[in-house]
Amino acid sequence: MSLIHNRVIAGGPEAMAVLLKVPVQFPEANEAQIGIWQNSIIAWWRDVSRKEEIETLFNEISRNEAYHLRLWVRVRAKHETSNNSKTLTEIEFALNSVHKFEVKE
Repeated sequence: MSLIHNRVIAGGPEAMAVLLKVPVQFPEANEAQIGIWQNSIIAWWRDVSRKEEIETLFNEISRNEAYHLRLWVRVRAKHETSNNSKTLTEIEFALNSVHKFEVKE
């Protein structure tokens, strides 16, 4: 999983597409591993041009991939900052706008 993380940080949209599929590929990931993954998607989401790429890619992932992605953005570490938590919630809402999952406010 760390190899994927490193490729995403240095890569373009293709790398982000790989990152969005990590949750379905690693269902056994623990909270710490999910937190590392979240750092990548949070960093991309906060970059306006990359945020748009992520939103576009949400349309290209399967419902199953989106479901597992949603599970991972819902994970909150005990030490999660409120800013990161807010960003993860924004990501979940954007994902829901495409895949129509029920979202709790």
